[in-house]
Formats: sequence, C-alpha cells, structure tokens
Amino acid sequence: MRRWLQRFVIFLLIAGLILGGLGWATSEALRMEENQAESQAQKERAEKLRRALWRLDGMISPALAQENSRPFAHYSALHIPVPAMTWQGAPYSAGAVRVPSPLMDTNLPPWMLLHFQFTPDNKEPQRWQSPEVLDIQLRELLQKEPFHLGLANVTVERENRLAQLRRQTLGNLILTEARKQAKSTQSESVANFKNDNSPIPPGNAGTEQQQANGEPQGNLNGPYGRGISQQQDGERRIRNEATNSQRYATKSAKEADPSQASDSITMPMNMTCDVGDVLVSSMTAMWFPSAEKPDYLMYVRLAKFGRKEIVQGIVMDWPVLREELQKLVLDLFPSASLIPLPEGIDPDAEGVMTALPVMVDLGAAVDVPVSGWSALRIGLAVAWAAVLLALVAMGLSGWSLIDLSERRVRFVSAVTHELRTPLTTLRLYLDMLTSGLVRGETQRGEYLNTLNSESERLHRLISNVLDFARLEKQSAKPTLKVISTGEVLDQLRDTWSSRCEAAGKSLTIASDLPSDTRIHTDLVLAQQILGNLIDNACKYSKSAPDNRVFVRAIPAGVDHIAFEVEDCGQGVIRRKWRSIFRPFRRGRGADTTAGGVGLGLALANRWSRMLGGKLRLCRGQHGNGACFRVELPRSRR
Repeated sequence: MRRWLQRFVIFLLIAGLILGGLGWATSEALRMEENQAESQAQKERAEKLRRALWRLDGMISPALAQENSRPFAHYSALHIPVPAMTWQGAPYSAGAVRVPSPLMDTNLPPWMLLHFQFTPDNKEPQRWQSPEVLDIQLRELLQKEPFHLGLANVTVERENRLAQLRRQTLGNLILTEARKQAKSTQSESVANFKNDNSPIPPGNAGTEQQQANGEPQGNLNGPYGRGISQQQDGERRIRNEATNSQRYATKSAKEADPSQASDSITMPMNMTCDVGDVLVSSMTAMWFPSAEKPDYLMYVRLAKFGRKEIVQGIVMDWPVLREELQKLVLDLFPSASLIPLPEGIDPDAEGVMTALPVMVDLGAAVDVPVSGWSALRIGLAVAWAAVLLALVAMGLSGWSLIDLSERRVRFVSAVTHELRTPLTTLRLYLDMLTSGLVRGETQRGEYLNTLNSESERLHRLISNVLDFARLEKQSAKPTLKVISTGEVLDQLRDTWSSRCEAAGKSLTIASDLPSDTRIHTDLVLAQQILGNLIDNACKYSKSAPDNRVFVRAIPAGVDHIAFEVEDCGQGVIRRKWRSIFRPFRRGRGADTTAGGVGLGLALANRWSRMLGGKLRLCRGQHGNGACFRVELPRSRR
C-alpha cells in the first residue's frame, strides 16, 4: 500500500508540473488575447470618436466661421456704409446714409438665440444692445413704405432674452473673459483696418478644399483660447465698414442733426478715439452662469477703439444645439451625451470638440469580451485535450506496466514455488524407492500414486504456461469440427471423475439437451476449458461441507449451448467478477488453499473467445459457490 501511494504521489507531482506550466501559458495567452482585443476595441472606439468629432465640428463650423467673419458694424441696428455715393458718383455727406443690419432679417440657425453687444461705458439700458431688438419707432419705420423689411429676427423672444441678460448683470464677467481670451490668442496681435481695403473673407472660406480633403469645414480652435481663425497669425484682418463709418459718424456728430445721430448708431457718439484703429479679436465659445439652468453658451469677441472696449457675441440655445449634434452621432455612439467642458479638463483632451467647449461623454468603459472560439482558444483547447489525454494514457500505461511487472514477479514466484513442490516430492520419493527403503507393496503403490499425481500436477503447470505463451504470441489456432455434447460430457466423466475423487470431490454431470445436440468447436480446447474450471472448483472448495462439483449442459438461445461448472464453496466476491479472468489473478486464500499461478481462468476465457463463445461468472443453483458458464456455438448442419 505504501509503494502504491508513493507512485501515486509521484504521478500527481509530474501531472501538477505539466498542468501548472500549461495553465500559466494558457493564462498568459488569454491575457494577451484580451489585451489585444481591448486594444483593438480602443482603437476602433478612438476612430469612431474621431469620426463623431469630425461630424460635430463639421456641422457647426460653417455657421461659427461665418459669424466670426461678420463685420463689426452688423451688430449696430443702423450703420453708415463706406463709401456711399449717388448714381452720378458723387459721395453723400457724412452720416447722410444709414443701412439696417442684415441680422434683422437674415436666415439664422434655430440655436442662435440673440446677437448682442455690451458697452461698459454706456449707461443702462444702452449698455446692452442688439440689432435684433429695436425700439417701436424704428421697427415701424423699417416696416413701412418704401422699406418693407421683414424683420424676421426682431422677435419678442429676443427682446426678453436681452432683458434677461441685463437683469443678470453678466456684462463685466463677459468682458473679463473676452479680455483674457484676447490676450491668450496672439499676444496682443492687432489688425489695423485704417488702410485695409481687402475683401471681407466669407464665412465658409476654404470649405471646398477642406471637404475635398475629408476634413471638417472651417479652421477651428477650441474653447478657452482656441477661437476661429482664418489667418496664420491668429487674428482676422477684416475690412470692416465700421472703421470708416465711425469716422463719418464722429465728423457728423457736430455737423449732422443730433436727433439723427442719436438714433443711427448704437455706439456712443461721444467716443473720442482714433477711429482708424479698430482691434477685433477672434470669437470664442464660452460658458457663463445662468440663473435658469442650463448655463449660457456664448460666442464672444472683444473690439477696441483706442481705450474703449465693446464685447460682441451670440447667445446660443444649448439644449436645441445639443439635440441637433447628438443626432449626428447616434449611429456611432447610441448612448453618448454632450456635456459642457468640465473645469480643469484640457481643451485638447480626447473627446473635446474643437469648435465648442463641449465634451463627448461616452459613459463608462465597457468590457470587451472575446466572443466565440478564436484560433488561439481552439489551439489551447486542443493542447489541453492532448495533455490530458497524454496524462491519462501515461497514468494508465504506467499503472498497467507496474501492475504487469508486479504480476510477473508474483508469477515467477508462484511458478518457482509450484515447480519446487512437485520436484521436491518427486526427488524424495524416487530416492526412497531407489534406495530400497520402501519394502512393502502397499506403501510402494502409495508412493507411485503420489509420484503420478505430482507429475500430472507438474505437467498441467507447464502446459498452462506454454499455452499462455502461445496465446500471447497468437500462434495457437483451434481445429474446429462438429461433435456432440454427449461426447464432450462422456470424455469429461472419464477424465475427471477419478481426479475429483482423489481431491475428495464428487463429480456430478447432467444434461438438459437432446442427445443429438451438436456443437461446432475444438474438442481438445473444450476439454481444456472445462478441465480448468473443474480443477479450480476442486481446489477452491476443499473446505466446503458439500463436496459435489456440478457440470451441466443447458441450452443458451438459438445459436449457442452452455456448459456450467459449479462448486459449493465460498464463491467469488462481486467486485472481482471481472478481474478474476485477468492473467495471474487468483481468488482469495489461493496461496494457502489452492496454489497455482493464476492462469487457468485467463486461458479458459481466451480459449472460449477463440472458439466463438464466451466465459462468464454467474449465480449458481446450489448455494453461494462459484458457477462458471461457457457458451459455445451450435452446429448448423
């Protein structure tokens, strides 16, 4: 038992090392596969995010670029065109011609709520003004003959929005942020508009080339220091009508009718500065607090006239704009949302729009399981199956080899013992007979009978070993012929009756078959099979109170007949009914009660299969003794 446990522990250690190494390799391979899948998923996610940002910025960029290039004068309800002349080419006098702002009736996106300008030096309510919020007299004038302006953007909603801005006193905060933005763009780089006669760059300048390259429209920079620019120096050079208009307005402040001047220009008429220098920064999108959530999203810029500053900007409807933007990315990120850029987040971070201070919130990262059977997993499964099968085969083979080795050791020991006993008896009795020590005839006859039985025992032992060797080499072939069951039983009676009597047993032979029943078999092998079974019955039931050994011939279906050999001994325990037919296996107590090497049943089993039959152990009819049943094929003749 200790040797068996040692071998089992060694096998477990070897198996543990192999399985542990394979398990580590499998874990590392799966981890690498998961990392690769996650990397691929992140790459695809980044590509989808880039496409989403491209769509978002591409949708809003043209409108913001157009607003960024809008002239300064458009934020005044009425402004002075430069130059203004008659049809003969004669110039009008300064301040004689006023043009309504196009923002009154132009087509604007639904998310542009209000265009406004804030002048900190003016008094309330002139500090907050909008070309889309007019007094009653001017609105009625523009709607009458001969103007008939539609004034589609002059609405009550915009008037209420401007009043709301006045109440919330955001002007100074917007001015402060606009100053910071103006300083951060190009270190106070300016555009001198005094002698600049270049055409005004259109809002969608360069979009055709950008669309051809597959890029978003407009040259956008992000929030907080990232404005829209169409020149490399970061500041637009705008041919702004306001410059010369302001010059005419200043000259006409003393010449023109004060009543005309007060209604024509939204900028304060008492501004004393060099009107030739107008500094206009790029527009930048910013968030400002609102008493009513959500916060204001504004697009503002700073204009300077000498020491005077004006903030111009647009109030955006963030909920409407957000809904329009989210529709563009539903196919890429169904659960994504757009949120204001959180404080402290780098505007250049991943997922931040370029045109607006807005971040695309994709939600929590989703685990990316490796689905299906990949090539790696199939390979690992095959490797595991191969290793497990190899371990099982190794265990079974090792177990079988060890068992075979032990059985061979036991066989050699048993054969040595079995040979020594008859040889010792033969030598002792022959010495006594040849030396003349045995003088009586009766004693002499007993010695001769003992010599005869021992020689027969030796003969059977050697025959069994030789027969088993021939079976292992598969060199034994049966000689089949048709014989009657009566002939088989008669030969058994003649051969084994006296042997059973010598062993203290009574052989009882019976048949339930017709006398003419024939079988197709080898008579010699059939006799050896039944002889081995009878010999085992005699040996293993020596201590049985009933000394009978039964041999019966009974039918076994249509194609077979059966011979049963039953004793009245202790029988074979149930768990050994199958292992008892293996070579070198013997019943309990065989070493002390029966002797032998454990080849009788193994030979009988193999011979039965060679004859087309089978041998099995079954329950007998008399007590708990062993009952062996041999089935042999019937003759079809």
